[in-house]
Amino acid sequence: MTQEELSQRLGVTPQAVSKWENEVSCPDIMLLPDLADVFDITIDELFRGEKRKTYEREHELY
Repeated sequence: MTQEELSQRLGVTPQAVSKWENEVSCPDIMLLPDLADVFDITIDELFRGEKRKTYEREHELY
């Protein structure tokens, strides 16, 4: 997905997406649900940087 495509889906500028990618700024907290939806992940996965199933597998209780 290009910066242009993501920016259109989220209603922000391509420059904003570029700043996120370059760690110059972060998305507004109100965009996090939409950002997670675009990538078909949970907000938790968005923060952790890993899929939930992987996390759960690593932390299973026996």
